[in-house]
Amino acid sequence: MRGIARSVDAQHPSARVQRVWSAVRTARRVADPRDPLGRRARRRLPHASQLSPEGVELALRRHLETDPRACDVERLAVNAPSGNRCWVVLAANVCTAPLRAIAWATASAPEVLVRPSRRDPVLAELLVRGLSQCHDFARAGGRISLADALTPVAPDELHLYGSDRTIQTISAATAPGVRLRCHGTGIGVALVERRWHLRDAAEALADDVVAFDQRGCLSPRFVLVEGTADRAAQLGLALHQVLDDSGRRVPRGPLDLATRGELTRYRATA
Repeated sequence: MRGIARSVDAQHPSARVQRVWSAVRTARRVADPRDPLGRRARRRLPHASQLSPEGVELALRRHLETDPRACDVERLAVNAPSGNRCWVVLAANVCTAPLRAIAWATASAPEVLVRPSRRDPVLAELLVRGLSQCHDFARAGGRISLADALTPVAPDELHLYGSDRTIQTISAATAPGVRLRCHGTGIGVALVERRWHLRDAAEALADDVVAFDQRGCLSPRFVLVEGTADRAAQLGLALHQVLDDSGRRVPRGPLDLATRGELTRYRATA
């Protein structure tokens, strides 16, 4: 039986594509409030992610990537690095981010070991649980589990997500020959061109700010406005109004002391 189970060519493009689709289908279960995985996500994520229940629902319904185009899945599988084993270290900024990271890892290697964020392990744990029970994933040679310790050896893949400092620390302790793929700190900047109506621009910006309480690496932090200073001021007023409305529909989650301190320093700087 062991020989039969391993007879699939796990590196064949079709097997890689199938493993990615298995990750997507598992994510659809998480997005569905009627599915056991979806119910667990909604119970656990408000506390782990520090989002409000409405913010969690917005993240799972709108921002979890459950409907990719087939051509994009195939392109992901074809362009992924190829190996026998892939380790994934996840960060906690965005509660839906583990899906893309795990999908990329399953395309890269048939065996995947995931170390979730200690602060927000929920989606990673649910995806690993769902994939480990997925027959299509197993038929495509897939094996996935959670990892407490990092022990990659050459020529394993190691995909790192997190702050630049975390990545530097882990990279320095990684064994020679391990192939590192690092995804560090990012910053989101929005550009509002002259052709944009200010109300439309404000609504688009608010959508990106409200998602994940503006904690994503691509959440807009600065807005560059093409035009006069008066036009920029008008956009600021419009954005304030739209964010007020959005905040009533999707309240911001609780703020810890560190975040409150960062907000106070930012206001003082501004």
